[in-house]
Amino acid sequence: MRQTFWGFTFLLVHGFFPENKALSPFTSIDSRRTYRNSYVSIFASKENDVQVLNLQDVTQFMHQSIMSQQESGTSTMIQTTGYITHKRSFGSALAFIDIIDTNHDIHNDKDTPQPLQALLKRQEYNYDLMNNAVDDTVHFKSMIKALHPGTKVSLLGEPSTTKNPGEVVLLVKYLKIIGCSRNPEHIRGLIQRIQCDEEDTQRVLSIKDMDDDVFGPDISLAELQKVLKGESTIEDLLELKQDSKSSIQGQKGRMTQHAHSSVKIPYPKIAKLISDRLPDDDDYPSIILNSKGGVKGQSSNGKQPYTVLPKVPSDVRHVPSIIVNQKTKNIGSSFTHVSTISDALDLGDQKPIPMSISGWVQNRRRFQGENNSIAILEIVDELVEDDIEQPRLKCILHPDSFSRLFNENDVAASDAYGHLAAKGSKITLQGHILLENSDASKMDDRPILWVTDAKLDRITWAPQTVKYMLDLIANSKETGSFSFAIEEVSNALNIGHKEAIELIEQCKDDGDLSGSTERQWKASELSANLQLDGSRLGVLSEDMVTVLEDYQDLKLKYPLEEVTEAITAGDNRGIELAPIPIIRRTRIASDDKDKGTLRSSTEGSRWRRKKRPQLEFMANTLKDVVEAHPSFGLRPLNILDVGGGKGSLSNYISTVFGDSVKVHVIDIDGRSIRNGLKDAERKGIGNVKYGVGDASDSNNIENLLNGKEEQFDIIVALHACGALTDIALGQAVTNAAGFVITPCCFRSNDFLNVSLKKSDRDDIQIYRPHEWLNIEEEKLFSLTSAAELQGDVKNSGDAIHTLCSLRAEAVQRHLQGTLHDSTLDISLKTFPISFSTRNYCIVGTMKKINT
Repeated sequence: MRQTFWGFTFLLVHGFFPENKALSPFTSIDSRRTYRNSYVSIFASKENDVQVLNLQDVTQFMHQSIMSQQESGTSTMIQTTGYITHKRSFGSALAFIDIIDTNHDIHNDKDTPQPLQALLKRQEYNYDLMNNAVDDTVHFKSMIKALHPGTKVSLLGEPSTTKNPGEVVLLVKYLKIIGCSRNPEHIRGLIQRIQCDEEDTQRVLSIKDMDDDVFGPDISLAELQKVLKGESTIEDLLELKQDSKSSIQGQKGRMTQHAHSSVKIPYPKIAKLISDRLPDDDDYPSIILNSKGGVKGQSSNGKQPYTVLPKVPSDVRHVPSIIVNQKTKNIGSSFTHVSTISDALDLGDQKPIPMSISGWVQNRRRFQGENNSIAILEIVDELVEDDIEQPRLKCILHPDSFSRLFNENDVAASDAYGHLAAKGSKITLQGHILLENSDASKMDDRPILWVTDAKLDRITWAPQTVKYMLDLIANSKETGSFSFAIEEVSNALNIGHKEAIELIEQCKDDGDLSGSTERQWKASELSANLQLDGSRLGVLSEDMVTVLEDYQDLKLKYPLEEVTEAITAGDNRGIELAPIPIIRRTRIASDDKDKGTLRSSTEGSRWRRKKRPQLEFMANTLKDVVEAHPSFGLRPLNILDVGGGKGSLSNYISTVFGDSVKVHVIDIDGRSIRNGLKDAERKGIGNVKYGVGDASDSNNIENLLNGKEEQFDIIVALHACGALTDIALGQAVTNAAGFVITPCCFRSNDFLNVSLKKSDRDDIQIYRPHEWLNIEEEKLFSLTSAAELQGDVKNSGDAIHTLCSLRAEAVQRHLQGTLHDSTLDISLKTFPISFSTRNYCIVGTMKKINT
């Protein structure tokens, strides 16, 4: 009998209970209580027991369970049900969700229980319990994306502590979706992830991950799956054959084609019809319902906005009256500065003691108060890796405890510093430390520092936090304003006093940083200078250090050329790039002058601050490669865009280079290819061709060319993930082509192989990535892991430089002896880090040998 890693049997999946649907272990709690003994007998093992609990009882039970577990060494599994109110994702492997069990005003009702905090961790999730036929990583990532506010879920997990003393979470071992959000967009996202067959690798949520009534009693999951396969129609799904004309034809929506079917699936229509037919649910959180299931909106009273911040814990919801009184008495008085966290903890008394202290923020949690946010900081003496234990001081940034006076239009100090004091920041806090009455039932008996004033000593390196500080200085409409002293700006951003004055002036109206896009670029630049050894996320292992040292000489062979800014179009060097007109993306070309235009964007949008500058860099870098090619001017050059299905780069260069090039795009994602093709058609671009296929298969590449065209002249790829960069470079070798390739996501696609075919007479040669690069597989793993380090721009940059050098050397090695009347020059370039942290580019320029 198959065992999962909990020690649970797989018997559950095959319907141990009679009438499996009614007695599923993840149906409502009330219906499960009768069968609790059977439930426990199935899931219990020597190490585990199962408790079926109402959600409001879970947190208290977890505290008790952890205390007893420390004594007995046994753990207890918990099953409970509720609605998601908030989700905080950290990449694709970790997410926190807040759960409530019924319709409460989660901000204003003092008697409302605290939401249950649950942790979903990819390494701890039991994929085998219900669905053992999909890739774990892809399945978990897809499930996280499907969990929207308003989704009703049943959880099975065990109590777990966090690094914050006294805090417990439910570590989820299995989750089942038993009710969808009422937002049609959320419903659409959910149905687009339902797996239709085992070959469907893009859609991996099994119907076993959902209750049969997840979309309401009118929608059968099995029948919905047939619609998604193209085997049935919406009319059949809803049994609306008689009035299908009025209900279906009258609705507009973009048709999307399933990757494994020629039938186009109208996802927006299906989602809207499901949303309209969901039955009333008195328990559905009204604050989410009124915000259409999203993250912003108005509550039923029309005053309280629904935000992504969770409800504040009851123990810090209100400032103790003794602290409020002391705050008033101590205005203008001196506060004793305490040197270490240990010394501060020793000061704890049941009477407030005024003090100040400096420390690094090890953990920061923000909550929604009545009018402003409330932040709980855990500060330590030194910024070190998480696995090193240090004393922590719990500090509360509450709007009612701050004594600082601020301008009428300023953001509240608790809001400003609560946002800025993210993990990795250093901050000086002034306030009153208080040891409240000890409660034996609480796991956290530390004193609390109630903050009355704060000063930022060093901001974290995270660009979005640095951007927030610049926005406050600029008084942006998104954040409002906050007044910082020049010295505080200088220290926080690690810049000189004069530079701080200039930065403040630049943030004012008509200054160089008055726009949101420019402030985002500046924040990315400042971020690189703020990264310290202690800011690194992850471990720089000895193997990583060794492999970086081993390839120092190779990096010298391929030095970096830093491109500080994009070359403007029409710079009188060789051919002139066509000017790039701006037009709304939805506008239809009415005449020739509108054809080929690229979309506009709002100030501060990702397109304007990230994507567009990268496209301009790629186009201008490609310009030199095109001009130098031996066939330039004799015929249109064939350009292959590897993995460029959405068309951002290919449609861009097709526009600016015009008839001098023919662009061919290959991508394995059929949906992206269709979107890129539609975008090209909408813009009237005629010199681009799209194809669906695996770029690692040379036959797929050859099929993109017409019979008269023998090979590709230039290979391009923007943000080619992992080994896809090697695939693109392999095609450069096969075609003896120039290239402009920007790598990223260095740990991705390691299953791909590099295929080389140097002539029609040669057989295709297959290489694993480490064989292609001529490096030991273990060393390549260390190198790609170092390249993915966050918060350590120096070592990650060295690793990326080394990988690019290895790839340049691989191309030269495999092309050796094949070029006769031309030569290939390879260089490494970087564009401004403000556009992307993946800012390295490998450039190969094919030149004719002068005889």
